[in-house]
Amino acid sequence: MASVVLASLSSARQKGADAKIQAQISNMRSQSLLYSGIGTAFTASQCPIGASATNTLFETANNGLGNLFEGLDIPATRCVSSLGLPADGATWAVSSSLSSGVFCVDSSGWASTKNRSGVAYTTLDTAFTVAQTQCN
Repeated sequence: MASVVLASLSSARQKGADAKIQAQISNMRSQSLLYSGIGTAFTASQCPIGASATNTLFETANNGLGNLFEGLDIPATRCVSSLGLPADGATWAVSSSLSSGVFCVDSSGWASTKNRSGVAYTTLDTAFTVAQTQCN
């Protein structure tokens, strides 16, 4: 009986952690419109990215998205952005590992564990392509 209770608690904790990651990353859509930096393009990389993000959407200065990664215990993430400011139409995408699967959010409003064809993302690399700067 105790093992069933422990398994249920573990599952609930994982779901709660996944929900926190999804909510935090989903908030990036509205936060990105406040970014006021230079807007240098950023090619796909592990994020948060620290100093390598200077002058990009993912920096911590100028209302960049780097601040939204603080306080999250995310095992793996991937970020990409086009040149320019999101308020002017520049595109971006972020994918993150969950306890089971991958979650992707982008500047078009897409936020899902599945691609536009309804197939679940299996890796961070399948969530988006660098050339498109949006979730697949």
